[in-house]
Amino acid sequence: MSNNSIDNQNDVELFFNKNNLEEDNERLLPPILLQYWQTARRWRWVLFSIILASLVIGLVVTLISAPLYTSRAQVEISRQQKNVTKVEGVEAAEAGRDLEFYATQYKLLEAFLWRSA
Repeated sequence: MSNNSIDNQNDVELFFNKNNLEEDNERLLPPILLQYWQTARRWRWVLFSIILASLVIGLVVTLISAPLYTSRAQVEISRQQKNVTKVEGVEAAEAGRDLEFYATQYKLLEAFLWRSA
């Protein structure tokens, strides 16, 4: 019996010593961020190479690929008429001026487009 109790006592001492060693190791370890920083510094050339290769690949793919965008524009030139009176003679006189107005607006728009291109 004495042999069995000695084994149990040794097991208990080993258990507590093992826990004490783990606690001591935890106190001796640097903070986790410092560990990450040290790991990153140790592998800095590998990390730098991966980042640089990713940027170069992204740039090459961007420059080689065809643009996939489309656009559409619609310009409306309208003249708002003021219908103060409903006299037909007044509208007939303004009809010639409307054509002149639209022709002028078209020429202005055309000149603007040629200038900005």
